Amino acid sequence: MEEKGIYVSSGSACSSNHPGISGTLKAIGLTDKELDSTLRFSFSFLTEKHELRDTIDALKGTASYVTEVFIRRSVAYQRRIV
Repeated sequence: MEEKGIYVSSGSACSSNHPGISGTLKAIGLTDKELDSTLRFSFSFLTEKHELRDTIDALKGTASYVTEVFIRRSVAYQRRIV
């Protein structure tokens, strides 16, 4: 997403120098799987609607790509074990 000017992190803002699990997300009761699957986006009052739309569109595209890769790898794996 960075090539589209969208910067996203898997760590908390407070731990940018010390990557790891977000204490805030852990405190609200997320499971370990959920904690390992979180993304952080930062916005401000200067963020414009078109930037939000662009971010959502990029996220949808990335999710579609990751799903496609996962399915291809799963099929290839299944072929190897059969």
